[in-house]
Amino acid sequence: MSDGPFLFVKRPPGRYRVVASADGKEREQTLVVPAKGGVSSTMRWTPAS
Repeated sequence: MSDGPFLFVKRPPGRYRVVASADGKEREQTLVVPAKGGVSSTMRWTPAS
């Protein structure tokens, strides 16, 4: 189950830095988009107590 947003983007091949934040917490990932095919990434945050 997911309770957050989804984002789908189409980018040319290359290396990308992805930064996202929620509830004051930041996540960062580096993704490499190949010339053929695709890449997926998941960023998760622990729910606030």
